[in-house]
Amino acid sequence: MQTRLTKDQEDRLRRVLAREYTKAKTRRPNLSFRSWSKKLDVSVGALSEFLNGKRSFSKKRVEKLLQKTPLSANDAKRVLGIPNETQMLSWDQYEVLSSWVGIGILSFLQLTGGSSVDEISTRLSLPGKAVHSTLQRLLSLQLVSKHGETWRREAKGLETSDDVKNLSIQNFHRSLLEKAESSLTQVPVSERDFSAMLLPANPEKLKRLKVLIRKFQDQVEDLIQDGEESEVFALSIQCFPITRRKR
Repeated sequence: MQTRLTKDQEDRLRRVLAREYTKAKTRRPNLSFRSWSKKLDVSVGALSEFLNGKRSFSKKRVEKLLQKTPLSANDAKRVLGIPNETQMLSWDQYEVLSSWVGIGILSFLQLTGGSSVDEISTRLSLPGKAVHSTLQRLLSLQLVSKHGETWRREAKGLETSDDVKNLSIQNFHRSLLEKAESSLTQVPVSERDFSAMLLPANPEKLKRLKVLIRKFQDQVEDLIQDGEESEVFALSIQCFPITRRKR
């Protein structure tokens, strides 16, 4: 039985606690670190050492600490390594989600809690006919439900298998790259970010790089979903060789 957090879990907890203290300090500028640690029922010295990476807490202590913070259930689960409620995509679901449109609609419905075809069409800049047909396919797979003119997301978090060659996944990435290309000219620079690197690389490090990318994606999720959510964004990361490997 795991009695202590892993290093990754501890690092995530440090980021979350630092974020919560900053938010509390914004609400109450006179709040001292000592007062905040007292609220968490942790000595100021122990909390300071933990945040600076000089000590660890037992999992039991962390569970009690999290109960005294206004963390969301998802944040708490991520810190403690409790799996979120996710479902692995079936092959039929892969097919309907082989374009960014299906995922985009599900993300928008998660954002709004429920929307009409017209609202989805307007906010995602999609033809109403395309939205309606996609919703019907999502409905047949029980990923959404219909209540009068309002559509709601029923899907839990969705996961795909890593490093599996699948035509639907390839089509999804291709459609998102096309969306990114149009965003280059249609979205103001202040509302997007495009960056790229071409550099000599050791291909034996690719496996570790993939792990780092997954961790970065988790950090992005923590950051961009902090506070009031009002838009749907796409984060797409590619890493591939542009040279032919020597045989």
